[in-house]
Amino acid sequence: MADRTTSGDPTPHVEAGVPASTGTERASLTPLDVLPGLAGIARAMADAIAVTDLHRRIVVWNSAAVRLYGIPTDDALGRPIDELYDSTIVGKGTSAAGVRAIAMATGSWRGRVADRPRIGRLAGQELVIETVLSRVDSPDGRPVGIISVKRDVTPGVRLERELATIISLSTTSGEHRDRQGVAKRALQVLVETTGASLVVIVVPGPDGRIAPLAVYGANTTLMDAITGLPWTESPAVKAASSVGRVVKGSVSLLPVAPATRRALLDGQVRTLAFVGLHQDDKMIGLLALAWDRDDPVIPSDAVLLLTATHIARGLENARLVEEIVRRAESERALVQRLRTLDELTRVGGHVASVHELAERSARLINASLSAAGTAYGLIAEDGEGYDVSFLADIRPEISEWLTTSRPGARSAFRRWRAGEGASLERFEPGSVSAETLDLARRAGLTAYAAIPIRVDDALVGGIVTYFDRPAADLDIDRSALDHIATTASISLANFRLRERLLASEERYRSIFAASPDAILVVTQDGQILDANDAATRLFRADVAWLVGRRAADLTAVDLSAVRPGTDALALGETLRLRPTAVRRDGETFPSEVEVAAVDLDGGRRYLVRVRDLTDQERLQAELVQAQKMEATGQLVSGVAHELNNPLAAIILSSELIRRDAALPEDLRHNADLLVEEATRTKRIVQNLLDFARQRPPERHPTSIRALIESVLTLQSYSLGRDGILVETEIGDDLPLVELDRGQLQQVLVNLTHNAIYAIREGSGSRIHITAATEGPADAPRVRVTVMDDGTGVPPEVVEHLFEAFFTTKPASDGTGLGLPVSYGIVKSHGGELRYAPSALGRGAAFTFDLPVRAIANAGGSTPSEPAAEATAPMERPGTMRDAAAGMKADQDRRAVLVLDDEPSIRVFLAKALKALGYDPVVAEDGPAAIALADGGPYHAVLCDHQMSGMSGIEVYEALVAMEPSLAGRFVMMSGDVLNAALDAFASSHDVLVMAKPFDLETLGRTLREVGAGQPRG
Repeated sequence: MADRTTSGDPTPHVEAGVPASTGTERASLTPLDVLPGLAGIARAMADAIAVTDLHRRIVVWNSAAVRLYGIPTDDALGRPIDELYDSTIVGKGTSAAGVRAIAMATGSWRGRVADRPRIGRLAGQELVIETVLSRVDSPDGRPVGIISVKRDVTPGVRLERELATIISLSTTSGEHRDRQGVAKRALQVLVETTGASLVVIVVPGPDGRIAPLAVYGANTTLMDAITGLPWTESPAVKAASSVGRVVKGSVSLLPVAPATRRALLDGQVRTLAFVGLHQDDKMIGLLALAWDRDDPVIPSDAVLLLTATHIARGLENARLVEEIVRRAESERALVQRLRTLDELTRVGGHVASVHELAERSARLINASLSAAGTAYGLIAEDGEGYDVSFLADIRPEISEWLTTSRPGARSAFRRWRAGEGASLERFEPGSVSAETLDLARRAGLTAYAAIPIRVDDALVGGIVTYFDRPAADLDIDRSALDHIATTASISLANFRLRERLLASEERYRSIFAASPDAILVVTQDGQILDANDAATRLFRADVAWLVGRRAADLTAVDLSAVRPGTDALALGETLRLRPTAVRRDGETFPSEVEVAAVDLDGGRRYLVRVRDLTDQERLQAELVQAQKMEATGQLVSGVAHELNNPLAAIILSSELIRRDAALPEDLRHNADLLVEEATRTKRIVQNLLDFARQRPPERHPTSIRALIESVLTLQSYSLGRDGILVETEIGDDLPLVELDRGQLQQVLVNLTHNAIYAIREGSGSRIHITAATEGPADAPRVRVTVMDDGTGVPPEVVEHLFEAFFTTKPASDGTGLGLPVSYGIVKSHGGELRYAPSALGRGAAFTFDLPVRAIANAGGSTPSEPAAEATAPMERPGTMRDAAAGMKADQDRRAVLVLDDEPSIRVFLAKALKALGYDPVVAEDGPAAIALADGGPYHAVLCDHQMSGMSGIEVYEALVAMEPSLAGRFVMMSGDVLNAALDAFASSHDVLVMAKPFDLETLGRTLREVGAGQPRG
């Protein structure tokens, strides 16, 4: 090592911050001289160890460092560390050389760096390293080198990036407005993160067959095989139809159609994974990923399911965006048609010839309907001939046919003669002749609109407009065509009669009255002259009330204030604004106002069109709120689920402690309190799951009086500590109410807790609780109010009270979940939680009503009533001991196989089973449980549902395959009992589910139920 040369520079670099040595011997010291056993220690370390001297040369490079950087020891020793790899500080992008100076100056440095090897088999690859640098000093205190301890965290960082990318899939509609754009973005992400050679997203097509939404890496043969199948008959769709189901493995073994399998194998695809895209338990699509090798790194089931969830959510968001866009486009099309009609009415008063009239009319109508061509024609003077006056963008095949065929041969002309109005017809068998159908297909046309022109009820001509887009996409109805027909007829009458003023009034009235939007006719001074029927509906006032008022009073648009803009308006131009409008009754609403200049009654007037935007803004707000609540629900559900495992251990441990006969009475009382509080926490966790998953309440007839008294008992400590006076007014005639006792108790706990906090912050002293029967005799309701004289609620935050995670308390005092959870609980019971200022002079009052579906005898419930369960004392340990003793007397001790990956659950389940008279056999994972299952018969198998490695369902399948009788003795334990996949599995396999956390009584009852029944496998 001493003979190795590392650089052409004869003066090796000395660590920054180290004073030059004054002694040759001292300067030549290395960390190995100071710590002679350092190399041996490094060899034994699992972490990578690199030791450098003052010249940054490597003096120790252990085997873990070789594996980490891919640089052999012989290539590392003696070289400056800078020659081995480039290093930057993560998050700063700057060189990591400065951290060595920090370590030399202060003694150590810890942090994360990104290293990129310059040599070795990993050259050029980025490694994220958790690094600790420590200075090595000589006996006289002078530094001689640095020890670097390194740990690779690259996979974790990569996983964080991939998860962040996956989560972005649910919001891609912000960048891509349609579903296809979302799907293409998802494919791009999946290809980059999984290395898949083929990715496909398919959905049910309108014809019932599989339709591709986005495709990467698939050839025509494969796509023909996929899209040739009906959606409901696809083996892959059937296999992935269950929520939470992931199918992956070799192409030759997976459930795919034979033609699809051949196409995949011919395309060198070897491994396949697919998962269903679900929305509200409905399968809306299928995601498939494939690799061209037998051993790819396939994402885990959890990652694939998470990806599918976010893609489905992104597609749903895009669908909502498409709906908003479609509505907006429909509105714009309607506005354009109204403008076209308005301009069409003026054509007859401005043109100089029939040809010019036909040309302008045809072009206007063609543009308004986004047509592929329009023909305008008039009947000859003899009443039989039909002269095509102008063709706008008509295709050659149709042009030739129109100019050569007889009018009587055309079905539209015959219908006009018979007195029919405008119509929209498709070019399809049965609607037109075979000759016409063939002509239309050659011209690439799909439908046509036939619009008659009548003057004084006499047919004088007609307009035919052709379309080349799918008939289903034509947003045109008979009413719109009738308006065009009316307007075109008026335009022709204006041209012929030159009675412009009268014709203008007639055509204005036709458009004005038929408009679905509110239109006001306004003078230049802003005074309303007229209003259509839509305006009277919008402003909730009759025409007499509207006429004479200023438009600014209703629309906040003062024409006199914007006169420079309105004076500059030419005929046909518009001024568009978005003010807040006001109805007659004072209600305000968001609006869109368009001002257009017209000549009317010999002067300049303005048409003011007002459109209510309330529904559009509500839809946009609902989309944003839906995305927020989805994220909130996922967060709450995950936290609540994670709490159930430690809660199970706490409850079981507490019950075992209080069962100890030698336990002093005061400690037994403390154990009872611990069980009660743990049980209360269990209910709170369940309420969080209810908030996230919307579980329907379990209702039982309950006494409101007993419920309120139980809550005041729970809050007695806080009330007494703060000297708060509680006043109650509870009617003697209160009926029992069917409700979920735990949920409503939580509502009252939340409300009283908030009241106590407000009193403590505002120096109040009183809480007033009332409960009384309200409403008619045939539909009574029990109304409960919790009122305090605390700080109250500031007006600016009232509208946010029931939003999740919104709170006015400090972070240490509140989570912002109490009122939203309470609101959801009351609503699920058919009631409504409301806020109002307190009647105590200051403070807040929260009131909720509960419907009385079954009225029982009034008064407070007695212990014999069902409602007494709300406050029933917890069962004493003696009862449990008696039950266990009786069970031991009735039956022999039996073995129970326990499988859970939580060590605390395994420990306390073993103790609990022994206390209940069973012999526990404990396993920490699926393979261990399978091995133990071969050792003899078991009374029951208690298995956790969600575990690392094998899941509970996989363990069930393996054990039942070995011993079918275990199917009827299997009990699945889960902290997420609302899991749809678990519920479906338990129902289909007749498996008992025991919700975590559970107590000894529940455990014993479940085991007795397993023993009493017949095997169900």
